[in-house]
Amino acid sequence: MQLRTEHARRFAESVIESARTPLAVVDREWRIRVANRAFVELSGGPSREVTGKSLFSPPRAKWNSPALKGALEPVAAGGAVLDDFEFQDRLRDSGFRVLSLSARLVQPDGSAELLIAVEDITDRKRSENLLRSEHAKLQQTASRSAKALESTAQGLRNEAEVRRQAETALEESESALRRNRE
Repeated sequence: MQLRTEHARRFAESVIESARTPLAVVDREWRIRVANRAFVELSGGPSREVTGKSLFSPPRAKWNSPALKGALEPVAAGGAVLDDFEFQDRLRDSGFRVLSLSARLVQPDGSAELLIAVEDITDRKRSENLLRSEHAKLQQTASRSAKALESTAQGLRNEAEVRRQAETALEESESALRRNRE
């Protein structure tokens, strides 16, 4: 049984290590027990600053937020899952990044640990913000264009009415002139 458990643990660690998604296994004291290369790179520090260290310690100090801890605690207690918890982090070389964190409770060999997956969604958020901004600009342009068209149409309607009145007046004048000649 012990051999099977050890084999399963090594297999799980191999799967985590080979994943491109930043993954880490965290114990109940929030210490990182296993982290793949993608997680280490995302953390911005050498691997020695990751494994065995707190999930909330430097270089992940921005992760030490009541909101993130509050979202992770129910998962650690076993009553919930966490999907797509968004937060900002300042990485050493990349500036501010928007990260999305998901977590599940896993219980290998009877110990409760959290499997944490992190996705850098900075580019997607920038694209969404740019898209919203451009959409707003297009709506403003469309609104101004619609107002300009309405103004032009009203001007044309006014001009047509003036022309109609002028034609009516001209017809009345011509009619009066013909009557005077007769």
